Amino acid sequence: MSVNTVLEKESIEESVQQVFGEVTRYPLDILELEADLEEDLGIDSVKLGEVFSVLQEKYRFPEDIDVSTEKTRTIRDVAQIISDFVSEDSKDANDQAALSHDDAQQPDVVEVSSQRDGNGNLDGGPSLVNDSSDEVVKVATSQGHKPFFDKVALVTDADRGLGKVIAHHLAEQGATVIVNSFHSIADGEKTVAEIKSIGGKAAHIEASLANDAQLHKMFDEIESEFEGLDFFICNAANGTLANLEDVKPEHWESAFRTNVIALHQAALRAAKMMAKRGGGQIITLSSAGSNLIVEYYGCMGPIKAAVESLTQYLAVEFAPSNIEVNCINAGPIYDDLLINGYPDRDRLIPYWESLTARKKICKADQVCSLMSFLLSEKSTFVNGSVVMIDDAGSVPI
Repeated sequence: MSVNTVLEKESIEESVQQVFGEVTRYPLDILELEADLEEDLGIDSVKLGEVFSVLQEKYRFPEDIDVSTEKTRTIRDVAQIISDFVSEDSKDANDQAALSHDDAQQPDVVEVSSQRDGNGNLDGGPSLVNDSSDEVVKVATSQGHKPFFDKVALVTDADRGLGKVIAHHLAEQGATVIVNSFHSIADGEKTVAEIKSIGGKAAHIEASLANDAQLHKMFDEIESEFEGLDFFICNAANGTLANLEDVKPEHWESAFRTNVIALHQAALRAAKMMAKRGGGQIITLSSAGSNLIVEYYGCMGPIKAAVESLTQYLAVEFAPSNIEVNCINAGPIYDDLLINGYPDRDRLIPYWESLTARKKICKADQVCSLMSFLLSEKSTFVNGSVVMIDDAGSVPI
């Protein structure tokens, strides 16, 4: 199918940048055209495959277009590929019909498994490309690149922000993801629909971890429907962002119940299911405010310190069941809470950026990369650790 008009290069770059934003959920100001996709933005081949799937639908370029790693290091590189295709397509439009895939020249890229099962999936795993295509996948992953294809993962508060990015990431790695939400049923269902739309496996359970009855009902459903659990990502959090003079007793009680008590109760239920499967991994989330003074974090900081301490106690008690418990302590993250909800963010974000070695704060996908390592067999002796990810932001410069 031909593109009827020649688009200006700047327009294509803006369009491609927008697609990257939609797929990665990064703010557009982070998606610099010259940023290295993997090193600077944490966009791996799986995520890039999703981007090209959207771009292919939008610009109708052949599926065998050369998108080798050497040619797609930056967003500008990707835009250039689209621009070259649009220009060539417009030039040839009057001379010939669009090339069919069978006639298209094969690109110089590493080809991944082309075997599909009866459902159109690669090697029995979920497909991350359009199911109507039976061709060799150039960018999407194969079964061999999906380390969690046989795992069941629960991600709490996964309808938004970091939790949503984690849910997508684990699904892309092959896990069956249970998306827990409380703030918005619609957003939880939307997250599941998004995961399924790219061939992933997911289910939604609404529950408030701060409510004992709802928490235990959620785990009852997981045990009934999935017969076990391998990963538990305790991302649910609740707390007041304010100066201490504005923090009330009820704020402390609410934050402690959601962040600490709920973690304890949920971890106990998760561990019982994991033990039946021979072990598992639990990941908790903390932040730099647990041990550094962060403005407006006087209530949440001590609560997160408690999360880190509880993580270490859980690690010791669950170790005999081959269950590892670790905590990821991230500096400020470019996410919905920071961009849209943190007090005085216009002043604080540049300040926090200035404290890091590379003058950028953390991105959600970078947290996911660390999480994948902690969940993998490569980290079997990492247990009870609080792992910092902040580009030396907590180190005086």
